[in-house]
Amino acid sequence: MTLDEFDRAPCSHLNEGKCLKILMVLTSHDQLGNAGKKSGFWLEGFATPYYVFKDAGAQIMVASPRGGQPPLDPKSDDPSVQTDATLPACRTM
Repeated sequence: MTLDEFDRAPCSHLNEGKCLKILMVLTSHDQLGNAGKKSGFWLEGFATPYYVFKDAGAQIMVASPRGGQPPLDPKSDDPSVQTDATLPACRTM
């Protein structure tokens, strides 16, 4: 779905009579500078607001500057750093 289509789409849920549409833009970078180390978006930094918005009935579109699936920082997917906010995201990714 394009951003224009998302913007024109009718709301599927209303929160206090208001249509909640949120565009979340994540990084497209998968390398940390010139170091050659893998990078990406931090899972908890995405998952925490995502589920707050979703639970509030918002329609959410996730995008990246280059398009396609944003890269996940592999360190944020480590089981030792998982929180209650990231566990649902891990099951759906």
